[in-house]
Amino acid sequence: MIFFDDTVQGGVFLVLYLLLSEILGVSNSLYSNFIIKERHGFNKMTMSTFFSDKLKEYLLMVIIGLPVYYGIMKIIVWGGPYFYLYLTAFSVVSIILLTMLIPNVIMPMFNKYTELQDKDLKGRIEEEAERMKFPLKHIYVMDASKRTAHSNAFYYGFGSNKRIVIFDTMLEQH
Repeated sequence: MIFFDDTVQGGVFLVLYLLLSEILGVSNSLYSNFIIKERHGFNKMTMSTFFSDKLKEYLLMVIIGLPVYYGIMKIIVWGGPYFYLYLTAFSVVSIILLTMLIPNVIMPMFNKYTELQDKDLKGRIEEEAERMKFPLKHIYVMDASKRTAHSNAFYYGFGSNKRIVIFDTMLEQH
């Protein structure tokens, strides 16, 4: 007797697979953060931050991941022999939406972003961006020091809306 259609059965399998993978992976992640990185002085994360981040990850998987999975499965069933064309369009739209959603909604769930206050540094970065014709809109500082002692920076954005993010640890260390 079958209680669910293929989409639901696949979703249940996916959730069980991810759950098992996470159970096996959490111990590795705990060891990596609280033993290896701690030994070398890089870990600044607390256990409560670690588990808070994990909870947020799980919620995002349910809120975003399951609907995307369900959409993919429905397109495969509905699309017939041309499902791959519809799936390609769905993937492109999903990627564009996530490109806008991740930096503006998801990343701020994990870290705090503030505008760079150092006027001299901000001016030099803006000059370099202009020289390179990099469409820079904002320069942010991320509170990475609550998780790590590593210093880093990155940029993100879509089209002409690029942003640079500098770890607060980089500003402190360099």
